[in-house]
Amino acid sequence: MSSLDTTFNQHKRRLCTWKSLGDLFRNQIDYICINQRFINSVKNCKTLPGAGCNGDHMLVVMQMMCNLKKIKNRSSKRIPNISALLQNPQLASDVKIEIKNRFSALGSLDQEETSTEVDWKELKIILTETAKKILPKKERIRKEKWMTNEIIELIVKRGDYKRYSYK
Repeated sequence: MSSLDTTFNQHKRRLCTWKSLGDLFRNQIDYICINQRFINSVKNCKTLPGAGCNGDHMLVVMQMMCNLKKIKNRSSKRIPNISALLQNPQLASDVKIEIKNRFSALGSLDQEETSTEVDWKELKIILTETAKKILPKKERIRKEKWMTNEIIELIVKRGDYKRYSYK
């Protein structure tokens, strides 16, 4: 049996992936290929000699650590400002009137037997459209530029002082 090379220290029987008829020779000829980006997530790799595979090859297994990240949904960035509704009584009365008008228009339609699911969807549509129409949007707060011209001038002066202090 020849010396076999692997990344993980394993017993010799865990390194060989192929054996000849009559078990005269053993070699490592089967590999698991992985992208260089994920090489740090491989925790262990070995063969399972008694796995019951028919043939002269042995089963190669790899243990890998996967960290899955949640994808953030950024579709609804700006929502109506509800705190403005609480502070402004005129805005609150406008919202009440709009919702009443929408519900009265909805009540004048055919009053057939509707499911609670349909009623809920209609209620949701009325409230969201009213909020989008009447309530003010949250204002975007832009970051101020902290690197001003004055700071850049001070950095240049400091560099000049450093250069001349060593001479």
